[in-house]
Amino acid sequence: MRRHPILRSPAFKKPIDGRSLWMRTAVTLAVTLSVTTAHAQDEVPSRGTLTEAEAVRRALARPALGDETEGAVEVARSEAIRERLWPDPELSYNREETFGGQGVAQDVLMVSQRFDLSGRRGLRGAAAHHRVQAVAHLGDARRLAVEAEVRLRFHELLVAQQRAAAVEGWVRRIEGALEVVARREAAGDASAYDRRRLERERANARGRLAVHLADADRAWARLAALTGETSALRSSPPEVSGTLLPDAPAPVQGLTSRIERRPDVLALDAEAAAARADGDAAARGWVPQLGLGLGWTGVDQGADRTDGYVAVVTVSVPLFDRKQDEALRASSEDRLARGRRELAVAEAHGEAQGRAAELGRLIEAVRIFRRDAVAQSAGLMRTAESGYAGDELGILELLDAYRGGLDDEMTAFDLELAARRARIELDFLTGGHTP
Repeated sequence: MRRHPILRSPAFKKPIDGRSLWMRTAVTLAVTLSVTTAHAQDEVPSRGTLTEAEAVRRALARPALGDETEGAVEVARSEAIRERLWPDPELSYNREETFGGQGVAQDVLMVSQRFDLSGRRGLRGAAAHHRVQAVAHLGDARRLAVEAEVRLRFHELLVAQQRAAAVEGWVRRIEGALEVVARREAAGDASAYDRRRLERERANARGRLAVHLADADRAWARLAALTGETSALRSSPPEVSGTLLPDAPAPVQGLTSRIERRPDVLALDAEAAAARADGDAAARGWVPQLGLGLGWTGVDQGADRTDGYVAVVTVSVPLFDRKQDEALRASSEDRLARGRRELAVAEAHGEAQGRAAELGRLIEAVRIFRRDAVAQSAGLMRTAESGYAGDELGILELLDAYRGGLDDEMTAFDLELAARRARIELDFLTGGHTP
C-alpha cells in the first residue's frame, strides 16, 4: 500500500477497519455529489439570461449611435441639397438723376437670373449624392464594428462566468470533502494534516474565485458601456447564455467573396464615383455661364415722362479660370480612393484567409484537447477518489487530480475563447455576421 511520504510515519498509520472504509466512501460520495450538483447547475440555464443577439440589439439601438451615424448622413445630404439648388434671382433698383434746367431722372427696376449651360450643377449634385452614399456606408461600417466589439465583450463575460462556475465547483468539492474529513478527525479516524491541507486548498480556491468574479465584473462593465446600460453597473453581472466555441467556418472562398460588399469598401467606391463626377464637372469649365436680366425703366424729363423696358445679357469669359484646380483635385481624389480600396481588399483577403485557417486549427485543437485531456482528467479524478477511499492514495494525490481537472478546463476555455475571437474577426473582415 503506497502512502504519501509525510503520511508514512507511525503516528499517521491506522489500520483499515470497517469505520475507516465507510468514512472514505462517504468522502467520495460527498465529492461526487458536489461534482454532479456543480455540473447540473452549469447545464441548467437561468431565466432572464442575456444572449449575444440581445446584447447586439441593445448596442445598435442606442440613440447616441443613431445620432452619430444618421447625423453624419444628414450633414452630407445637406451638402447635396446645396449643390443642386439654382442660384437665387436678383432684384435690383437703380436711379440716376441729373440737375439743372435739362435735368433728367431715370429709374430702373430689373430682375436677373444666372443659368448654367454647362451642366456642372447637375454633376456636382451627383457627386454630392455619391458622398451621401459614402457616409451612409461608413455608418454601416461603424455599426459593424460596434457589433463585433459587443460580440467580443459578450464572450469575454461568458468565459469569465464559466471560469468562475468551474472554480465554484472546485470550492464545493473541497468544502464537501472538508466537512467529512473534519467529522473523521473529530472521531479520531483522520489526521489533522488532511483537514489543514484541505483548508489551505479551499483558501486558494476562494482566492482564484475572487479573481474570476472580478474579471466577470470588469467584462460586464465593458459590455454594459457598449449596450448603454451604465445604470446597471452597480448591480452584479447578469447571467449570459451562449456557446463559447464557434462552429466551423464556411469555405474561405465564399467568405472572401463578401469582402467586395463590405461597407467600408462600398464607401470607397462611392468616394471614387463622387470624385469622377467632380472631374466631369471641372472638365466643363470652358463653357461660359449665361446671365439674363429683364426689367422696367422710366425717364423723367421735366414735365414729360417716358417708360420702357430694359434687357441685359451677360456671358462669362473663361479665359483664366477654367477650373483647373478642381480637375486636378478630382482626379487625385479618384486615384486616392481607388488605391485605398485596392489595398483594403487585398489586406482583407489575406487576413480572412489567415483567420479562417486559424479558426479551423483552434476548433480542431479544442476537440482534441477535450477528448484527450479533459475526458482523461475526469477519469483521473475518479481513480483518485477510489484510491483515496481505499487508502491507497493520500490527500495530496486527490487534490492534485482535482487541480489538474480544473486546469484542463481552464485551458479548454482559453482555446475556445481564442477560437471565438478568430470567428468574430473573420466575420468582421468579411463584412458579415454568421452566428
